[in-house]
Parts: sequence; structure tokens; C-alpha cells
Amino acid sequence: MTLYKSNLTKTTKLHYDYTSRVIKEYFGGKPLQEIKRHDYQLFLNNFGADKLRNC
Repeated sequence: MTLYKSNLTKTTKLHYDYTSRVIKEYFGGKPLQEIKRHDYQLFLNNFGADKLRNC
């Protein structure tokens, strides 16, 4: 984020921080190269389902 995006609005930064925190909580300390397509899809399904429940 700091390497490629330097002029972020406060709202965008908060969104990025939230997303980063959720990803870290879900995958823990698992190295990126060990996260498979199936794992990531499960994360997206879980993350999206949570968003739908809050609408």
C-alpha cells in the first residue's frame, strides 16, 4: 500500500486496513505461497457471506 498508493483518502486507508486485518485473522501466519486457490475462494465466500448478512 505504501509502495504503490501514496495519496489515499482517509476512508480508503481505513478500508485497506480493515481488509488487511480480516485477511490476517483468517489466514493467520500461513505463508502466501501455501495459500491455494481453494483456500482463497473459501475466504472470499466467507467474507462475502458476512457482508450479505450485514445488509
